[in-house]
Amino acid sequence: QGALVALLLVAAVQVGLGINQWLAYRKVMPGLLLINAGASERTVHGSLGQRTGLGMFLALCTPLAFVLPAPWSWGLATWYGIGILLTRSAVASVAAAVGMLWVVPWAWVGILPVTLVGLGTRTFKFWRPVDRKTRRLFHMKLRHVADSLEARKRVWVLTWQRGKEWPAWLIGHGPGAFGEHGRRWTGLLGARFKDLYQECHNDYLEFWYEHGVVGLVAVGWILWRLSPRFAVGDPSTGVLVALSVAMLANFPLKVAPTVAVVWLVVIGFIR
Repeated sequence: QGALVALLLVAAVQVGLGINQWLAYRKVMPGLLLINAGASERTVHGSLGQRTGLGMFLALCTPLAFVLPAPWSWGLATWYGIGILLTRSAVASVAAAVGMLWVVPWAWVGILPVTLVGLGTRTFKFWRPVDRKTRRLFHMKLRHVADSLEARKRVWVLTWQRGKEWPAWLIGHGPGAFGEHGRRWTGLLGARFKDLYQECHNDYLEFWYEHGVVGLVAVGWILWRLSPRFAVGDPSTGVLVALSVAMLANFPLKVAPTVAVVWLVVIGFIR
């Protein structure tokens, strides 16, 4: 219980840091830990250094807020939701929403609109209240979410093509292999990729690439053994559900804070 309370407090503090950063970028107040302060696109990242890392961390903590009694649970979940919206992570928004729906399925009427807002903040950037040239209210710029998805699809296709070779599809290339191989692929194909990818942005595919079918079977067996403890309405199970969504288009198992949340939940299931 002590570790869980500490985790929820840390997540709440991260949201506070994120709000401070968001306000600091707008010259409202002095900022703390502005790692991306000189970047062309300033991001809310808390103390984790990367906006999607903060988004994933908060998304996994959101279902755990419901270990508290109402109204504290809803207040804390709302606070985490504010942090997720500020990170503008579409994957984190969806993961948090699905995790919450697992815990409180009757609340979909409220959760769905908030999720759509989260997706909208990833799609559009509000530059200023009024465009100085056109005088239009809420001048917006499209973020080209499709471009981000297209780049990830290219990485997924490459991973599948390289991973299906024998005997790699059975036993994998080895732990950590994708980090080295991914940088090499995207470096050689620089015209098709703006960045060097050392994560597949799909933990299922990356795990299969590194550990093969043998690794997938081993993890499946562990989950099967734990499955009697899974239940609808259980916050810990909600964390795993949110994780399973985040793993589809991100790499939460490669980020230390999110891994810490997962281990805390797994230890609780094992005890």
